[in-house]
Amino acid sequence: MDARTCVDLGELLRERVAEHTPRAIDCGVDLGLLEGPSVPVSVNLSLLSVAMDNLIDNALLYCSSGSHVDVSWGLHDGQAWWAVQDDGPGIAPEQQARVFERFERGTAAQDVAGSGLGLAIAREVAVKHGGTLRLEMPASGRGCRFVMMLAGHTTQAAPVA
Repeated sequence: MDARTCVDLGELLRERVAEHTPRAIDCGVDLGLLEGPSVPVSVNLSLLSVAMDNLIDNALLYCSSGSHVDVSWGLHDGQAWWAVQDDGPGIAPEQQARVFERFERGTAAQDVAGSGLGLAIAREVAVKHGGTLRLEMPASGRGCRFVMMLAGHTTQAAPVA
């Protein structure tokens, strides 16, 4: 993997959300950022940015006007995590197991442009960082939440002088 950079996970997510906000407004989707703690991480900035863009982009593609997409982050058992959650159409149960496969596009994708590579790329980025990317589905079957864990990539914050 290319050189790593120390960044605050929340700051990077703020940048990515800001980049997607004009499109969200055009789509009539409420794109929000749920504030979290300072989480310094050592990551490949280019790769992680691509993964973030892919997950935010997917949420905007599949949500209709009036929907909500929330981006969040934090620490769990010493591991950094970040997530994109939406209240869109969700993913059919029979498609959930294949959602991270290359060129896989669900039935909801019939009217959505794309190649079916975004989630596969995002998962590969997680793996390259020693982490995971998982899909969580609410009991209602509406919407979905993608969570990336970045195993072992938190760093100590610089001491305040």
